[in-house]
Amino acid sequence: MTLFPYTTLFRSNTVATQYSVEFDGESPSVTIAGGSGPVNSAFTATITFTEDVTGFDVSDITVTNASLSDFNATSAQVYTVTVTPSSNGTVTLDIAADVAIDSASNGNT
Repeated sequence: MTLFPYTTLFRSNTVATQYSVEFDGESPSVTIAGGSGPVNSAFTATITFTEDVTGFDVSDITVTNASLSDFNATSAQVYTVTVTPSSNGTVTLDIAADVAIDSASNGNT
């Protein structure tokens, strides 16, 4: 029986192709900007996420004392919507958590 030195025995093995994956545990956050102070007509609200998202649409916006129209995605991070107040008083827009997701399936905060 012939014995091979340790280094000779393993020289015929091939090296595996390197594998790597990027971990993304950060959820996209969102801000809403638009009319400021008292308004007396419709205004445009701009919704901006900190990273590209999918799955976001006008039904994900909760609105009080107004109606929404002309919803548009200007990019995968920025959306606009026309806000038309219904009556005197405060108009509010809100976006719930987890209505839009990033490429790693993290829901928005």
